[in-house]
Amino acid sequence: MQIINGEVIYSPSDITSWVKCQWGYVRKLDSKLGKGNIVPPETDAMMQYSARQGNRHERYFLTTLQEHYGKENVFIVSDEDLPKDLPRLEKLTTMDARTADALKEQWPVVFQASFFDGKYTGFADFLEFVEIDGVWAYQVLDTKLALSDKLHVYDLQLASYARHLKRLGIPVHDTASLVHGNLKESTYFLPDIYSRLDLNLDRLNKVEAERRADPLPIAWLSDAYKVCGECASCVEQKELDPGDLLYVAGLGPSKRNVLVAAGINRIPELAQLASSENVDITPSTLQKLTTQAQRQWRAIETNDPQISVENPAAISALPPENEGDLYFDFETDPIFYVEGSNRLGIAYLYGLYSKIPLDFKAFRKSEDGLFQYLWADSRDDEENMLYLFMMNLMDHLREYPDAHIYHYSPFEITTLKQLVFQENKFIMELQDIFYLGKFVDLKSTVTSAVSHGLAGFSIKQLEPLYMGKELRTGTKNATASITRYDDYHRTLNGEVLELGETADEIREDVLQYNRYDCYSMLKLRNWLDSLSA
Repeated sequence: MQIINGEVIYSPSDITSWVKCQWGYVRKLDSKLGKGNIVPPETDAMMQYSARQGNRHERYFLTTLQEHYGKENVFIVSDEDLPKDLPRLEKLTTMDARTADALKEQWPVVFQASFFDGKYTGFADFLEFVEIDGVWAYQVLDTKLALSDKLHVYDLQLASYARHLKRLGIPVHDTASLVHGNLKESTYFLPDIYSRLDLNLDRLNKVEAERRADPLPIAWLSDAYKVCGECASCVEQKELDPGDLLYVAGLGPSKRNVLVAAGINRIPELAQLASSENVDITPSTLQKLTTQAQRQWRAIETNDPQISVENPAAISALPPENEGDLYFDFETDPIFYVEGSNRLGIAYLYGLYSKIPLDFKAFRKSEDGLFQYLWADSRDDEENMLYLFMMNLMDHLREYPDAHIYHYSPFEITTLKQLVFQENKFIMELQDIFYLGKFVDLKSTVTSAVSHGLAGFSIKQLEPLYMGKELRTGTKNATASITRYDDYHRTLNGEVLELGETADEIREDVLQYNRYDCYSMLKLRNWLDSLSA
């Protein structure tokens, strides 16, 4: 979104922004129109890393097309020769004309096509001149690192590019393709999408008219636009008020939007709710949310976490402790990218904590022998790690037949299943371990057994209850561990980072984060036992 000569100029990414968070989009629009504060930038380390990986994927696909057609047959629309002080309107118009000229000359591939019709811009990754069913025309191709289109917006972007081609009188195929980070393609039939594109563009224009007519910036508690609760604008507003509804455990953005529409704006108002009338949430769900709001508001007022054991049987159902018990945590990078690979992501760290020193073969160990781990720099390392982990685990369970492997949330199990099926190894062996009930999800126990006045059930939210003075330092969450793993690789490749850390220092930081996660589970298990004592 940009404003030129007082006019709002839209791009396909604005549709994505609107679908992700209506309130965040409107706040950005208000800021562009001169109302409200400066919008906080969406430029955190994870977004920057994702952008770098996305660019690598795009460049790889460009290389494959250049190798197929020859570099001389791929036209790259560039603005490098334009004056730096060229007015934006003139620049957009010039780039649109350059794109049109290249398409009329029927270049086999046009890269970074730039469109502008006076109101809507578009920047298509690739346009390929191909024959389909005897008809020669351009096909729209886009690259996206994501493996799925959860928001159903990528097809709208493809349709918008095709619409620009039609405007220019360029023949365009009815099908368009999206090339994902694992090189799989999704194909879309554009005639089925154009009407939905028009609906979204009409909505953006109506929102613009609404915001121009309102002299005030959008209020956080407005019920006119839905919030996502996760973008920088939402997080900024939420952090201003500890009584914000988004802090209620189990209350997501959609339910928050319903409550605000019913005039319930903060935790104390939800806690005092006497009737479910006019609230479009099922009575049983609303009662649970109201009870949780009461706990959390009492916790805020009394500075007491309001711990209560609601289901002692869930704690009693935990297996008896065994000296061979393991506390297991993965670190993964879901967008680890290798050019030409049909996979995206990597499981780069297996961490295990135990109450006694154990000797898993080929695992690296802490000085006290209680924490041991496997670390992968590459996909080859990852494949070898799976072999080492499973062989050691099976040997361990033979030595300690009453031991269990504790984890927090289904993530570790889901990831293990993906890895064994991906490599087609240890499938039956892992199923046998599952069948024996050796994996124990402590999150399931916590959510079944314990109520509290905290804002959620993540292990990091629970840690103040049982970790005492053993607080986290360095890397503090899973997202940070992903970007730190990227920092590690960038440093290995010779890049000097802002803090000047070495690759070994960065790896040690991530290892300490993983060790703490594993150790935290052991302390959590002990805390649960103390609650049932």
